[in-house]
Amino acid sequence: MGISTVAEAQDAIPVSEGEIVPFSGTLLTSEAAASLLAEIHTCAERSSTMLQFELDSTIAKCELDISLSAINLESSTQRYQSIILSQDEQLEYLLMRDDIRAEEFRKELFWRDEIPNDNEDEFMPYREFWSQASLYHFKLNEEEFARILSLPPKEQQKRLESLSQAHSLELYQYLAIIQLVTKFDKDSYDNFYINFAEDELKKRLNQEPEFFRDEQLIKLRLYDLAYASRNWRNPDDLYSCEEILYPVKVEDDTWKTFLAFIVAFKESELTLKDLLPTEYEGWEEEEEEKPLEKPLASELSQLNSLISTTRDAAFQNRLALAVIAGLVLISVIF
Repeated sequence: MGISTVAEAQDAIPVSEGEIVPFSGTLLTSEAAASLLAEIHTCAERSSTMLQFELDSTIAKCELDISLSAINLESSTQRYQSIILSQDEQLEYLLMRDDIRAEEFRKELFWRDEIPNDNEDEFMPYREFWSQASLYHFKLNEEEFARILSLPPKEQQKRLESLSQAHSLELYQYLAIIQLVTKFDKDSYDNFYINFAEDELKKRLNQEPEFFRDEQLIKLRLYDLAYASRNWRNPDDLYSCEEILYPVKVEDDTWKTFLAFIVAFKESELTLKDLLPTEYEGWEEEEEEKPLEKPLASELSQLNSLISTTRDAAFQNRLALAVIAGLVLISVIF
């Protein structure tokens, strides 16, 4: 019973000479069995060692590959960031040139979403070319401007601020930018975007061509009236032009009121002279500074006058020689 149990368990057991065993097989001597068991044990240890070596080698190779890939990724990222930065600088340079029109491309850039910066710059967390694209040869019709006003307040403010230095907007759009940015920025007293828009409006008021000026001024004054209409309560307190526009105003919506005022103005007999001028139209073009008269030119003029009025020819000759000598001396010094 003991032999059968051990045999079924496939264990090696000693067998005496002449003893009958309950199975067929190969009979080994004790020495051979011991050698075989030792070899099996050695092979198991060798296999375990080789397996651990292969495992460690594979892990080391994988870690090396990961490190090399990380280095390659960082290098490629830096290279492509450098390329992108260079392209951005080139694009910004081109957009800020007055002789590069590209109206459609400028507008396409303006309507793109802003892109998060990878350099973690707290002052410039995003990069976009809205300001540069809108600087020159950039115009927005009423539908496109209304698209900006339909954006969430935060993005609306960013878009309007980026337009504050644009040179080609309609006059009323500068006024809208000033009023809306003032509304968004509670500390608008020192907001340079508002200052930019006011400066652009001032320049445009002085430079607008005559054939286009009346149409621009009508829209400017109508938008100003639309903004002021928020406080219109009693028609009896309004001016004549305001009384005509009062029935079409839209409560709490300056933009829709402005559009309604345009339609009402066209259908009425009102003219530009009937509309109240805006506060910005009182600005006059600053006089250009006259260049200071050069001291040398002034002195020469006085000397020439003296030469022409004197009757003494000899004195004239000496004075002329003195002037020439003075000029030669000045040219040597400078």
